[in-house]
Amino acid sequence: MDSRWMPLLAATLGVLGGVGGAFVGGSVANEGQDRRFERERAAEIQDLRLDEYSTFIGAAQEVVGKYTSGSGDAEVRAALVRLSIAQARVAFIRENAEVEEAADALVRTLGDGEGSTEQQLANYRQAADNFLGAARDEIGTTNP
Repeated sequence: MDSRWMPLLAATLGVLGGVGGAFVGGSVANEGQDRRFERERAAEIQDLRLDEYSTFIGAAQEVVGKYTSGSGDAEVRAALVRLSIAQARVAFIRENAEVEEAADALVRTLGDGEGSTEQQLANYRQAADNFLGAARDEIGTTNP
C-alpha cells in the first residue's frame, strides 16, 4: 500500500470509530434514562396509591365516626357518598383485584347497618384490616 493512503485510512478509521463510540454511548445513556423514567413512574404510582388508599380509609373512618356519634341520617349519607367516591378512586388505581374486593367489602360492611353497634364495629375493623393488608401488599410490590 502506498504511504499516501495511510493518513486517509487512519482518518477514516478514526471517524468510523468516533461515530461507533458515539452510537454505543448514546444507546447506553438512553437505556439508563429509560430505566430512570420507569423508576420515577413507579414511585409516582406508589405515591398516588398511598394517597388514595389513605383517603379511602379516612372516609371509612368518617362514616364510623358519624355512626358512633349519633349523627343524623343526612350526615351519615353525606359521609357514605364521600366513601363511595374514594372507593371509585381506589378502583381506578388498584393493580390487583384483591384491593378492590377488600374496598367493596368494607363499603358493604358500613352500608348494611345490620347487627349491634359492637358487631358492626368488629365487622368494620375486620374489613378495614383486610383492605389495609391488601393495600400494603400491593404497595410493597410496586418497585420504584
